[in-house]
Amino acid sequence: MVEMFFLNSKFLLAMFLLIILSLFSFALFWPKSFSYTDCGNCEMLGVKKNIERIVSIRKNFFGYEIKVIANTCCGIKLAPKTQISKGIIRLHLNALGSNCPMGCLCDKELKINIPSSQELKVIEFYIDDILIDKRSVYGDKLSNGEEFCEQIPSYKERCYTRVAFIKKDLNLCNISGNKECFLELQEYLLLSCLSQKIKSCKEIFSENYKQETI
Repeated sequence: MVEMFFLNSKFLLAMFLLIILSLFSFALFWPKSFSYTDCGNCEMLGVKKNIERIVSIRKNFFGYEIKVIANTCCGIKLAPKTQISKGIIRLHLNALGSNCPMGCLCDKELKINIPSSQELKVIEFYIDDILIDKRSVYGDKLSNGEEFCEQIPSYKERCYTRVAFIKKDLNLCNISGNKECFLELQEYLLLSCLSQKIKSCKEIFSENYKQETI
């Protein structure tokens, strides 16, 4: 009976050590973990192609889980690189390889785990060293990023275009300087409206379109 007790104790101790080792290994390799969806299996923002953007940020025990959407060529894999300094995280995304089939565009949602004990204030998202999206962070919430649109001239058009779609505000298309923004947002809003089966959708948007083109 005593022998059985010691065997059980050793087994429980071994199991406990194994769990601790597993958690330690997970924590050790967690910073490198990331995954992405198949083409097209992410929320669409835009009409012709998905608007590249930061989707969400979530804090957990080890740090942060960040979701972004990027457009790539089919078959191209992506590699994230991160930098954290003074509450600002810079997420750089680079394509691995240069094989790009003609006309084959693929939008992917990437989930990236970032180890950090810092309280994040800002997140910046770059693709091939070009600033794509910049947001303020409030716990697990993100701003729409409009506060940063005027900071860098080369970023202004991308920023206001994205915010126009997020806020569904046609006036922001005029600020963006993107000539296609208004018509694409009109189409996006119309498709969103029709998906909700609202009968007056076509009349509302056709009237708005007439006023804009006069």
